Amino acid sequence: MGLFILLTIMALPFLEIVVFVKVGSDIGAFAVALLTFLTAVIGIWLVRAQGLALLVRAQRELDAGRMPVAEMAHGALLALAGLLLLLPGLITDTLGALLLLAPVRDLVIAAAARHLAVEEPEVVVLSPDEWEEEERVLPPRQRHPFE
Repeated sequence: MGLFILLTIMALPFLEIVVFVKVGSDIGAFAVALLTFLTAVIGIWLVRAQGLALLVRAQRELDAGRMPVAEMAHGALLALAGLLLLLPGLITDTLGALLLLAPVRDLVIAAAARHLAVEEPEVVVLSPDEWEEEERVLPPRQRHPFE
């Protein structure tokens, strides 16, 4: 998976140029440049607005004594959306715009949760008479040569 991500990042500039040239030949280079600029400006404005709303929801969760896990995940994906929208290119703008949609972020979070899920180890329950404490003997501390 790491190799796939690395290769994708390395291929992205080439793909962006290919898409830019293709779309530029269809609608014009100036129109593509303007589109890229406008998506960055509008996208960053939307990221800021959604981020502030997300911050308020996270604060509400904390005030209720709950960890704002979903809000933190959405916040990380919003930050990624902002980065993608700032990078020049139509592919990154499209990916960034998709991440601005909460249902898309939910799908990404669910996929990541499935991929990163860890089985919990079995728990061993001991009664007090089964518990044994071992005495640990630590080696003597060595002096640092500059002390």
